[in-house]
Amino acid sequence: MKPRRIIVIGASAGGLNALQAVFTKLDANLPATVFAVLHTASDSRYLPGILNRASRLPVKNAENGPIEEGTIYIAAPDFHLMLERDGMHVVKGPKENRHRPSIDVLFRSAALTYRSTVIGVVLTGMLDDGTAGLFYIKRYGGTTVVQDPNDAEFKSMPLNATSHVKVDYIMPLAEIGDLLNRLAKEEITSAGVIASPQEFSVGSAMCQEDERAGKPSLYTCPECQGPLLELRNGDMTRYRCRAGHGYGLKSLTYSQAESTERMLWSALQSLEAKAELEGTMLELAHVKEDPLASEEYRKRHLNSQRAIKLLKDVLELSGGEGTID
Repeated sequence: MKPRRIIVIGASAGGLNALQAVFTKLDANLPATVFAVLHTASDSRYLPGILNRASRLPVKNAENGPIEEGTIYIAAPDFHLMLERDGMHVVKGPKENRHRPSIDVLFRSAALTYRSTVIGVVLTGMLDDGTAGLFYIKRYGGTTVVQDPNDAEFKSMPLNATSHVKVDYIMPLAEIGDLLNRLAKEEITSAGVIASPQEFSVGSAMCQEDERAGKPSLYTCPECQGPLLELRNGDMTRYRCRAGHGYGLKSLTYSQAESTERMLWSALQSLEAKAELEGTMLELAHVKEDPLASEEYRKRHLNSQRAIKLLKDVLELSGGEGTID
């Protein structure tokens, strides 16, 4: 039996328009199944209804169950979408690259399960989700497609992917749908799936592979503060903690900056409360005409105000680190 084609697509910032542009070009009789992850702050349960207007293929929310050819499945909000031999699975799972669903989780599970039948597509977005997943699609014989970074609304994701993966096609958005129609009809010469459902769990395989390949790093997980393992895929570095949170280098840098800023704001709030209390104690010492206590609280209050000024300067500096598009 000829293996079905699996198309996996990942997008982040600017991704809704990008997915609509791709879906509107897909043939109504496409001999493939399409899976898509879109990072969005809104409730993505409504995405299929929006995307159906631009597609000749039916667009559905992904859920546990079998895969239907000629259908587009959108990852459910706050759940990873994984592909197994027996169908698709939605799982809660730790966040990867600051997101759930994560593009890397979908791409990597597709690559491990369906090998050369997979076509992976990275579209517009920020940071680096999708790069590691695209690396695995390439490793296992699949086809890799990336939107031309100069054509993307946000170029970070496409640029990161093309920097670390030997991509098969780098194309403007307007041409990607037609390319997928052509690729889906091409003959597949090598084997697709690698094991039966009873013998193989994608989630376990991914975790075990990372545990075997990972080396201790100096960093801690911004999400759970656990130690991070460092993993190398070609010239790409990524990280994973024991709880399962995963990061590309850009995602880790951004998350650490966010975590540090939260701690600095918390410290500032504590210092300001401390300074207010010291000011109150200084006033009471004046009322009681206690010169020793007045001098002690004057010094403490002055030191706290200096610390507050320094911390505000640090926060101002840390807020100007540039864009990530």
